[in-house]
Amino acid sequence: MKDTSCIKRKMNTLILCISITICVNAQFYDPPSHLPIDTKHNLLDSAKLEITYELTYVKDTDKPDNKYTDTETLLIGNKISKYFSRTYAEYNDEIHKGLKSNKYTDMLPNAPVGSLGMEIYKNYAKNEMTVIDLANRLQSDFLYIENIPALNWNISNDTSTIASYSCQKATAEFRGRKYEAWFTLEIPINNGPWKFGGLPGLILKITDDKQHYHFECVGIKQLQKAEPIIMYDISYEKTNRTAYNKLCKSYHANIVPLTKMKGGAVFSIEKRGELKFKKNPYNPIELD
Repeated sequence: MKDTSCIKRKMNTLILCISITICVNAQFYDPPSHLPIDTKHNLLDSAKLEITYELTYVKDTDKPDNKYTDTETLLIGNKISKYFSRTYAEYNDEIHKGLKSNKYTDMLPNAPVGSLGMEIYKNYAKNEMTVIDLANRLQSDFLYIENIPALNWNISNDTSTIASYSCQKATAEFRGRKYEAWFTLEIPINNGPWKFGGLPGLILKITDDKQHYHFECVGIKQLQKAEPIIMYDISYEKTNRTAYNKLCKSYHANIVPLTKMKGGAVFSIEKRGELKFKKNPYNPIELD
């Protein structure tokens, strides 16, 4: 356990980093590969604090040992935070570099297995969260807005050390799953990976009780140059959380009707004289 003076110094340093006025100098990631490189964006805020998480998750509940990983980033600004897949963002950078150099003469390579095209923006003042899916499924980029969730946390006296920070345990149920979270008072910021938050310190680790979704901090960086928090200025297909989750479920159950509706190509295999389409395993983080 760190001594009180050390904790206070860390708190003061981090609060100073968040609250000072910062200039935008950092390089932000290129837009998704299906968008032009010169796609316009809106600058929402700037961040001096960057937290990196590793997400390990199960796609197919029939194969719980077959796990996927994604490296994800939380940028924290004065007014806005942004959570996104760094793996997916860096993949898009490489795609645009390849297109510029005429590296790709045929089909573009697929995004890395396990990477997710989701972006989550939390607006503290409005208590509002904007969720964007840039994976371009069904030829659409989806966007919905909801209130920042208010989780009913149970804080215990259990402690642990994660990424060299002293953490405390909390548990809660959220949208069909039971979670165990570890947060640190040494970083007194109400935030965490994905949609999680609502504790008196930053969440560094959180896992559901079935071990299907496991987020863990693997790095905390005070940025020497401010990182711009941006949102691409494109024509999103606006929806709501319920409709979006229902669409994702339908997409995984049978991609054919949805793809046809959007005018996309449909690939199939023939079996016993009939067209059969393989269902994609679906284990969403939100079960209700």
